Amino acid sequence: MVVLDTDHLSLYQRGDAQKDLLIGAIALANDATLLTRNYQHFQRLPGLKIEDWTVQ
Repeated sequence: MVVLDTDHLSLYQRGDAQKDLLIGAIALANDATLLTRNYQHFQRLPGLKIEDWTVQ
């Protein structure tokens, strides 16, 4: 799990696409796997590990 600190939260006040990039960048920087149903927003980040647990 990655916890957003106050610096990240101030950036999180922006639009949805920017929020997704911020979330993805944090996951990538922490070598974490991102769980999401919105694969399209995050596929722009090369090397990001993405899982969608809603897909059977």
